[in-house]
Amino acid sequence: MNLKMTIALLFMAASSFAQLTETAAYNPDVQIREIGSFKNYLCGAAKLSTVRDREKVSYMLEYHSDMNAKERNTIHFDGTAETLDALYDLLNSFFLDENKNNENYTRTFRLGETAVICTYFSNWIEFKTEDGQVLIPERQLNKLFGRKKK
Repeated sequence: MNLKMTIALLFMAASSFAQLTETAAYNPDVQIREIGSFKNYLCGAAKLSTVRDREKVSYMLEYHSDMNAKERNTIHFDGTAETLDALYDLLNSFFLDENKNNENYTRTFRLGETAVICTYFSNWIEFKTEDGQVLIPERQLNKLFGRKKK
């Protein structure tokens, strides 16, 4: 009886290890700080964060158009505060008076390794990549970048 109990315990212990999967090691030197975010049931959600480690600062933009989506699309890109300012200025240019009524106004660029195309669509920026899209209203753009409307 004791042998049967020992075998059963060994089998249970072995099967519990099979459910354990090791992932990448936790790195306490990496710090992620949210710059800004928005959620809107009509247009989706996005979050912009700073990712710092000992050697560099980079940025992470997470977005999705479906509020019920379990996964977000993510773009990682390196740069400085000037890179972030340039991205904000590029996106904010869609809300300038001279561009609001120009249905041909489109901006295409690379953000990190990701190709992005933006168009103006009914008071929103349509931000598209091959992985997905999100609609960004002007007020939400300022929230995403942690800015107050000028």
